[in-house]
Amino acid sequence: MRPTTPGRSVDVHLRCSGDELTLMVADNGCGVPHGVARSGLKNLEERAHALGGVLTLGERPEGGRTRLVWRVPTWSAKD
Repeated sequence: MRPTTPGRSVDVHLRCSGDELTLMVADNGCGVPHGVARSGLKNLEERAHALGGVLTLGERPEGGRTRLVWRVPTWSAKD
């Protein structure tokens, strides 16, 4: 990953539990500035919705900067 902000760390977590796949990416940078192109975020949101999931973007609950959470349902080959 190549950071686009002056933050010093990025945390990436991928978890599959039960019937949901969750990708969480959080950094300690300056957040997503207003007025910048968000085509990548829009693409992630559209892909999540196409799979029956959601994308949320906000601040880290522990007081850091940006946190992106992408959740989609999982399915098995027998479904």
